[in-house]
Amino acid sequence: KGMTRWKIGASGFSDVYPITIRMDCNDKNPGYEEGVLWGYLKDSDAGITWSSIENGIYTTTNIGWTRGIIQDINGFEHILLNQSNASDLNGQSGAWYRNSTSGITYLKTTDGSNPTGRIYIHPGDWMRLDLETSSYIKFYKCNIYGFELRNTAPSSALNPDHYTFDSCDLQYGGTLIPIYAGNDFWTIRNSELHNAENGIYTMTPGNMYNLLVENNYIHDIGTNNFYHKDAHGVGVQNGMNFIIQNNTFNNTGEAITFWSGNYDMKNNTIRYNFIKDVHAKSNTNGGGIVVAGNTTPGKRSGYYIYGNIILNPGLDTVEDYQGGGITVNIGGDADLRIYNNVIYNEGGSHTNCRGAIRVYNSQS
Repeated sequence: KGMTRWKIGASGFSDVYPITIRMDCNDKNPGYEEGVLWGYLKDSDAGITWSSIENGIYTTTNIGWTRGIIQDINGFEHILLNQSNASDLNGQSGAWYRNSTSGITYLKTTDGSNPTGRIYIHPGDWMRLDLETSSYIKFYKCNIYGFELRNTAPSSALNPDHYTFDSCDLQYGGTLIPIYAGNDFWTIRNSELHNAENGIYTMTPGNMYNLLVENNYIHDIGTNNFYHKDAHGVGVQNGMNFIIQNNTFNNTGEAITFWSGNYDMKNNTIRYNFIKDVHAKSNTNGGGIVVAGNTTPGKRSGYYIYGNIILNPGLDTVEDYQGGGITVNIGGDADLRIYNNVIYNEGGSHTNCRGAIRVYNSQS
């Protein structure tokens, strides 16, 4: 029981000579698949009694939470069951639903058979990678299911910097990659981030510098199993000199958002991203690319937003100000340039621009 932590207490020497953690064992062992690390605690179904009702649906009153992860582990198959919103599971196989009033959980395995001995319950627990004060760490071809970073460094002077995630598959968690003050020169590239509450999120307080996010596929963020009021693909509460480029976002909350209160966020480039199917959530408006949060002159300047394609922003919106493809709400002296973008089928538009802002060669 309790949270599983994997601590990294050593540092590499440089970006050229990092400590590399990798799972592509098939390079040295032909015929073997790449390794997968399941980060969940295995709370087995001991003590759970299932009763059959109809259409392959089984019920129990032995599960005491309304959120979490249910896996069907059948031999070597690990299947994440979808969280449904009705007791008939909307006709789905491989799904579950819990009635919080009656305390009854309804479940159907993918093959419709009895779930006894196959169902593992994970009420929001997953493996956390404790970075301590290490720097120059590279994760390469790591497949981690049930994953979240944890930063416990004592001060910004010792916070881990120069981290790289390259060609990784990260899924099933809260915020997959949270980044804090002092986590400078981080790179996330060529990776798939999905089935989580948020993909990448830079957190207040403090500032961070020189984040590079490129060539990633970030999708299915904030869905039923992992609902979050923000559900960002990349959420930025503070940051300077960021580049977010050549990524694909699909089925998220606001895909790329720069928002905070009093923190400066300057000199950031968002280019050549493909963004599709953006949903409004309880705390966000479903915009494709958003720059907002403080209208004080000088707080938001040096933004370059170009070459992006945004399809279907503003899904599930209820207000006419929600769902803009590119939404800007900033103060004067912004030096913000938006050009060569394509926006299609947006749910709405909301722009409050003052100062040196240039918008040209964009279509919507």
